[in-house]
Formats: sequence, C-alpha cells, structure tokens
Amino acid sequence: MKTIKILFILSVFFSSPVLFAQTQKSVDGDWLTANKKSVIRIETDDPGESHYGKVVWLDKSVDSDKASGALGKVMVKNLVATGETNKYKGQVFIPRMERFNDAGFELTGDLLRVTMKVGLTIRTVEWSRKKD
Repeated sequence: MKTIKILFILSVFFSSPVLFAQTQKSVDGDWLTANKKSVIRIETDDPGESHYGKVVWLDKSVDSDKASGALGKVMVKNLVATGETNKYKGQVFIPRMERFNDAGFELTGDLLRVTMKVGLTIRTVEWSRKKD
C-alpha cells in the first residue's frame, strides 16, 4: 500500500504542468541573416508592444549603392508573440519585391526561423543570433 501511495505522489509530481512549462524567449537582439551579409537588430521601444528590426551592419561585399540605402532600413515590423512558446508573427521586407510580406518567426536556441510566402512559394530562412 505504501508503494502505491509513493507511485501516486510521484506520478502527480512528474505530470505537473509547471515542470514542463516553457518561458517565452526574447527575440530582441542582433541577427545575422541567412546569406551572412547583414545584421538586423530586433528591438522594441515599449515593452509589451510590437518589435521591429533594422539593418545595423552590412558585409563589405554588398554593393555600395545598395548599402547606402540599406543601413538603418526597417526590415521587420509588427512583430508580436503568437501565444505559442517562442513563436511570433509579423512582417518582413522583401527587397526584390520592394514590399512587406506576412511572416512567421520561430525561435529555437540561437536560431530564428523566418517563414514567409513569396509569390506562390513558401520560403523559410534561418537567422542566427550574433555573438558579441
């Protein structure tokens, strides 16, 4: 009987949702884009509000005409948590199309997967958190 009580207590303890709860990780920070030619800084002016991302660094190999207009340009806007752990939604600028498209963002460790619809295709790229 004592064994059954112990097993019951252990099963309640290990099935507790608090043990398995995950906290939302911050998407704020510097992100090296998939092509490794730019860094986008994601931040917010007011905690609890939407985030935005601006280009803060460009590789030297980027054409100087493009570079002069790109630094400081907003590339991500209206970025908010979806309610699912480490998932966000927002809009990302598509330079080729010269417009913002809706996108999903999923944070896994130091990777940010950005999924967007471009034309008839769905494309996912991975940005990596820039180490100091």
